[in-house]
Amino acid sequence: MALLPSLPELVTGLEDLCLQVLGLTALQALLALFLVRVIWNFLGVSQFVADALQGYVFPPAVTVEAKEAEQRRGTSSMKGRKFDYEAEWSKWPKTSIPCWDPTTSEFLGEVPAQGKAEIEAMVGRARKAQQIWKKSSFAQRRHLLRTIHRFVLENMDTICTVACRDSGKTVIDAMVGELTVTLEKLRWTAASGEQYLLPEYRDSGLMNLHKTSRL
Repeated sequence: MALLPSLPELVTGLEDLCLQVLGLTALQALLALFLVRVIWNFLGVSQFVADALQGYVFPPAVTVEAKEAEQRRGTSSMKGRKFDYEAEWSKWPKTSIPCWDPTTSEFLGEVPAQGKAEIEAMVGRARKAQQIWKKSSFAQRRHLLRTIHRFVLENMDTICTVACRDSGKTVIDAMVGELTVTLEKLRWTAASGEQYLLPEYRDSGLMNLHKTSRL
């Protein structure tokens, strides 16, 4: 006498259980579970729950006050100075970089031209920041990316305006080429970045069975 049920008996028992509990056949139940898993992963529910348990639920709002020149499109109503590229560029002092709107030639100001010492100082600060950043969890990194994502969404008009004034491109080009690309990169990195940043083990080959290869 067999102590364990045969495979056909197990299949029949599973079929009866699914029909009684779920009102579905075993195959329908498996397909339903598969769909639930796909939707669960697509919506990032498990990731959201894991991040929430660490205190990272919803990204905070960030406010940055935009200047008048960063909100205005077109030529100013006031007669501002125009930048004459042909006459001024070659004579401009090397200590700063002039900025102007390519569409209207309106002079927007100038920024300091960084020298070797300033660049090295910035790189040094970045290296110090990296020592802190590398210790952060993926939940913290996702929280930062989602905060930036929210800021971009809430300031789309200003960002498009700045992009237009900086490059001379149209609003639709700034929206498609700058805004949507940035938003998608932020979304994808927050949703999928962790799995691609984790160490990956590779086959070392027959001659290196005593070693492991990791990226």
